Amino acid sequence: MGSVAEKVQRYAPCPVLTVKPTVRPDTSDIDPPCAECHAARIESSGASLWCDAHANMAHSFFPPTEPPPYADALVKQVFETVRRLDPTGDDILFVTGSDHGMETVAESIDLTELLVAAGLKESRDSRELVVAPNGTAATLYFADPEGDLVPRVARFLTGENWVGELFAGERLAMAGLPADTPMRIAVSLAGEDRVNPYGVAGYAPIVQDPSDSESKIGFGQHGGLSPNEQRPFLIVEGGGFQPGVRRQPSSLVDIAPTALRHLHMDHDDMDGRALPRDAT
Repeated sequence: MGSVAEKVQRYAPCPVLTVKPTVRPDTSDIDPPCAECHAARIESSGASLWCDAHANMAHSFFPPTEPPPYADALVKQVFETVRRLDPTGDDILFVTGSDHGMETVAESIDLTELLVAAGLKESRDSRELVVAPNGTAATLYFADPEGDLVPRVARFLTGENWVGELFAGERLAMAGLPADTPMRIAVSLAGEDRVNPYGVAGYAPIVQDPSDSESKIGFGQHGGLSPNEQRPFLIVEGGGFQPGVRRQPSSLVDIAPTALRHLHMDHDDMDGRALPRDAT
């Protein structure tokens, strides 16, 4: 189990159901922790998570027709175990969801090359300005964070039609980013609502990863602020919830009051609200 699950099992003031997977993935190819990444996090006080070698490693996902079967099988196993223990759903509230949505990759933007061509970066390997791709977003790091290159790059990016939102200066805080590190610009790429061949809405470009030459066109990706990648799914069953689809906005802060209501505990003073049981 992960550290969070282990602490829940150890300290929760109530019984905790632990479902162990019947099939485990092959972990023989998982790399050991990267010492350079760890050093980068320490030196930057958490502002930088990756070393140079790993900063450009974006997620690569299954096509929309091929969801990751291992995750689906585990959710199914947990749900079936819960309902064997509580067939009526009165005692155990089953909640599952995803941490983000997806956008289908429309094209790959070579941001580094665009900056070189615009005279804003000396060469692809020069260090005065470094691009860190993050799927449908990117962050830009400057050797001289207080220099005039930062506003020049910001002006250039503002004129690019593939840029959806740009964060620089005080606007970095709007994206939850620090404003006092070498990372001075963040961009979220522009999404669109057209539907892919599998009926899934949402397309967006990605920033090209120089360390990965494999095409990601047509695959799913995230990292930015386009609408569809910010629409994770949430499934709740039991606890008096009526079957049906809810389209009201919900938030992560709504999960705790929903669980507390199920346990008949006070939740009126929390930031979130208990999710509605009726399908309206």
